[in-house]
Amino acid sequence: MFHGFQMSRKEKRWPNEMVEGLSYKYITKNLSIKYIENKLLDKLIDNFTKDKFNEFLTLRKYREKKFSKEFSYETKIEVIEGMAEYVELKALKCLNEKLFIEKISNTKKLICDFKNLIPIRMISYKIGALLLLICDQNKISFYHEIGSTSKTIFEILSTKIDCQDLSIENNTKIELMINNYYERIKQDIELFIDSSTSSIIGTFEIYGLDPLNTIKYNNYIHCKHFLAYKDKEEVKYINQECIASINDDFMINKICT
Repeated sequence: MFHGFQMSRKEKRWPNEMVEGLSYKYITKNLSIKYIENKLLDKLIDNFTKDKFNEFLTLRKYREKKFSKEFSYETKIEVIEGMAEYVELKALKCLNEKLFIEKISNTKKLICDFKNLIPIRMISYKIGALLLLICDQNKISFYHEIGSTSKTIFEILSTKIDCQDLSIENNTKIELMINNYYERIKQDIELFIDSSTSSIIGTFEIYGLDPLNTIKYNNYIHCKHFLAYKDKEEVKYINQECIASINDDFMINKICT
């Protein structure tokens, strides 16, 4: 329902799921800093201090500068999906305080487990919701009219935060996780293509996909559930797992099923 409200208000902060989402690069330094941010969020929920909050924003300001494309995607998801989850949390608190407390506790555990940094889309829902909840609890204004601004919640909150040079070591566990992730999806794609029984060849435009269950690796997209594409003016659907070979403009040239 809240997404419907966002659309009716002409929300301007929808992410580009192909250019920003599927092309999101998992970089050790970026996720190492993000993991520190997440642990700060966990502390801020129950023990808010202005210093900790500014530390959180300063870390993000650095990532905004150094990893701009990835950061832009995260913060747009925090707006679109995080704001919706925040509204859900506020409603749950009105309906059942005990379930609200349990939900917050589970969400805190989720964001403090570095294994949940991949995929980045899902954890960004939770981070966006918790950030807004912290602001709400501590009377930090994030008020704006949806449709009237293209600024993300982070941009609204960080206008007085300067970018500083930071020296933060890579988290070796996160580095190993990223390497294993890319190796695993490479093997999955190669295995699927080798065992595929049919293919569709041509030049097609991507019409629809599930961003939570689609992975891009080099010039392939692995769709776990479905893929919609345009063949000239006709929209066609593949309602099963498939892999599409794409060019740099995200035009499909082959689909393996």
